Amino acid sequence: MEKRQSSASGRAQQLIQQLQVLGERLSLFKQRKREIERALEELKELQQEEPEVYRFIGSSVLIKESKGEVIESLEEELPMIKSQIKTLERQTRAGRQQLGKLLREAEEGK
Repeated sequence: MEKRQSSASGRAQQLIQQLQVLGERLSLFKQRKREIERALEELKELQQEEPEVYRFIGSSVLIKESKGEVIESLEEELPMIKSQIKTLERQTRAGRQQLGKLLREAEEGK
């Protein structure tokens, strides 16, 4: 019985850690989604006389690109980001359900 409780406790700790990692990743993807949506809004508001814009590549390289290419690239990235967010939300829900079940079983076993 004690060994089973110890195993359940270890599994609960593992699930908690996984949920923390999922939460961090979810936060990063949501932030990136907001950044893309805001950039697209700004780019679409630019006047037509400005056919080129500057874009960061990595954290320290700035290049000049056509506004259309940047918009296209961001519009391609957005669905992938949204898909990742849905996947992470689904994984988080499943992890929380597993943790809840584990905790209920531990309470019943006392």
